[in-house]
Amino acid sequence: MKDKKPNAYAEIVKGSIWKTPSVTEQPVINLVSWSVWQTTDGARHLVGHNQEDREGRASTAVQSFDPFTGQATTLSGRTYQLIGRAGYDSDGHWVWGLWAKANQWTSTDITEIFEKEILAAINRRQFLRDILCTAIEGGVSCIGYWAAVSNTIRDGEEYIGCQVRDNEDPGDRSRIVDIPQIEEAIAAVTARTITIGDTYREKIMAASATNDAGAIDGDLADILVQIAAYAEIRFS
Repeated sequence: MKDKKPNAYAEIVKGSIWKTPSVTEQPVINLVSWSVWQTTDGARHLVGHNQEDREGRASTAVQSFDPFTGQATTLSGRTYQLIGRAGYDSDGHWVWGLWAKANQWTSTDITEIFEKEILAAINRRQFLRDILCTAIEGGVSCIGYWAAVSNTIRDGEEYIGCQVRDNEDPGDRSRIVDIPQIEEAIAAVTARTITIGDTYREKIMAASATNDAGAIDGDLADILVQIAAYAEIRFS
């Protein structure tokens, strides 16, 4: 008789791993001392320590990951928030080991891939914040010659958003300019869907490629804010 594949649920029960709350009951889990493991079929699983319930946790397969927020959505529909640096949690690895054995999985530690993505996102976010800071604090040498700036939003000491409007047009509505919109403006410049001088375009693209906010002067920050607010360059 052909050997049957071990029943995963039975193996889990044997290993004293209890069933987790439903996604409805626990839609988000904060995971500390986390790591990422990839099985031979390409599925990626999060392993770590559930901060609230103080237990080891291994996730179902990751379906999407946002390095800017550190959030991963898994096959179950649950969201895992990665907290702090990657690390090792003995309880989490014990759970993962039993689950992997029950499913006859072999796996490889790919935590470094996620760490690099998160670091790249941190550097990118800082680059975008610095551009907005240059635009807001540059005064008349930047957007101050045309824009009335209001409702600035900060994360600590750093600007992450504001509202702008044409200070000479009482009928112009206030427009939100934030970090995602600055990113979209750079994408528009790179995709050449916005008409600007070649020199300006080349400088923005070069700075964007290396996240070099020091290469974005007042003029370039002004251009990006105008594109973010109006999807075009209106003032010069």
